[in-house]
Amino acid sequence: MRRALHLLLLLLAPLGLQAHTGGSAFLNIARGPARVFTATWDVDLRDLQVILDLDADHDGALTWREVQQSRERIAARLQGMARLAAGDAPCVSSQATLPGMAEHGEIDLVRATTTYACAAGQLQVDSTAAMSADPSLRILLTFEDGSDRAQAVALNAQSPRWQQGMGRGAIAARFLYEGVRHLLTGYDHLAFLVALLIGLVMRPRSQQTVSVAQPSQPLWRSVLRIVTAFTLAHSLTLALAATGIVRLPSAPVEAAIAASIIAAALFNLVPGMHRFGWQLAFGFGLVHGFGFAGALSAMASRIDLVALASFNLGIELAQLACAALLLPLLYQALRPAVAGRHAGAVASVGVALLAGWWLLQRLPI
Repeated sequence: MRRALHLLLLLLAPLGLQAHTGGSAFLNIARGPARVFTATWDVDLRDLQVILDLDADHDGALTWREVQQSRERIAARLQGMARLAAGDAPCVSSQATLPGMAEHGEIDLVRATTTYACAAGQLQVDSTAAMSADPSLRILLTFEDGSDRAQAVALNAQSPRWQQGMGRGAIAARFLYEGVRHLLTGYDHLAFLVALLIGLVMRPRSQQTVSVAQPSQPLWRSVLRIVTAFTLAHSLTLALAATGIVRLPSAPVEAAIAASIIAAALFNLVPGMHRFGWQLAFGFGLVHGFGFAGALSAMASRIDLVALASFNLGIELAQLACAALLLPLLYQALRPAVAGRHAGAVASVGVALLAGWWLLQRLPI
């Protein structure tokens, strides 16, 4: 039993108190006449507070008046987050608007717009400066060239540059990486996967297999069914959200994700529920899909099907890799022959308590 508790603490320790890490910023570049481009930045006010210390009176409450007092600093910070160039010549900023407020879903962001005059040639964006200041940052960039279709791409510390005319394969690779990254830093989704894996490890096994040190082939097949069902479900709702067919507010979605983890963990305590593993994964995956859509935020309605499929594939690959790593560890630690009869139940309750804390954080109380 002690070994099982140590493993559970090891798995859950990196999750901390928050379910997500890393910040996001949004950059929209629209081409106008005569090689004039308008760049609009939307950045989370909380990230700017960490970098610029906008709370002038240090009372722990950031007011809009304090934001206005620092608007020149904010505008300079946003303008310096990326370098625009065309051909071999940097673009020249000609006009900037002081920060206002914007909304992405239910998140309030600071918005600033700068107009650039650029020379002839393909537009290039280099966000190395922003990534150097915050390696966990990702920038969701959209480019509008006046046609009906807008190109969307994700920038991160590993790939901080974009060039007009970038191939779809390179863009798909960026979204594949974002899918992997979102799953690995989306600790609530990982906790849900852990709860499902614990349920599989707890399922009744014959006396001959209780002492086997490695998961059996049927157990691995069950894992594959569960992960695939979860992927199909969240792919469905992610596609519905990305195409604008269904939109749900982010706050209840995030609360529902936490509640789904609690339910999945506590279902492990109900005899016979292991038979419905893939069905539970599919049902709860529908909810998690709206959470994944929130990761794409305002870009969700602009990315094409290739980028969307790449994002989904990244999530699927990350889930399979995590399952391949976690299942043998859980199997070793939670086997009745090793940890006792109640180790799986204790682990499930631990996951449920962690998700309960997340749920309390997300409820509007």
